[in-house]
Amino acid sequence: MGCGAVLRGRVVDGRLAVAGAAIEVPGADGPACFAIRPEHVALDCDAPLRLRVAEARHAGTHGRLLLVGVGIEVVAHAAGDALPDVGTTVGVELPPARLWRIPAGDADAVRAIEVTA
Repeated sequence: MGCGAVLRGRVVDGRLAVAGAAIEVPGADGPACFAIRPEHVALDCDAPLRLRVAEARHAGTHGRLLLVGVGIEVVAHAAGDALPDVGTTVGVELPPARLWRIPAGDADAVRAIEVTA
C-alpha cells in the first residue's frame, strides 16, 4: 500500500487530535484508526498540523520527507527540486478525503498497514 502514516485516537466532533492539532477526519465519532498514502500528504503553510522535517531526500521523480511530531511520524512525497531543510517546521495537510478509516476491530488491516509504513 505504501502508507505514509497511521493515525490513532478518538474522533470528537469530526476531528482527531494529532500532534497538538485537531484535524478533520471522515466518519463517526469514537475510537478510530486512519491511514494515508505519502503522495496524499501535502505541505501547507496555513495548516494547523505542524511537524518537523527529520529527513529530506530526492527520490527520483519526487522528494521524500520524514515529518515528525509528538507521537507521530509521517512520510510525504513532495514535488519539485526545492525540499524544506531538515530541522525546519512545516505545515502539513492530511486531506480528509484521502484518509482511509480502518474498520474498528480489524487488527489484521492495522498490522498490514503498519508493516508497509
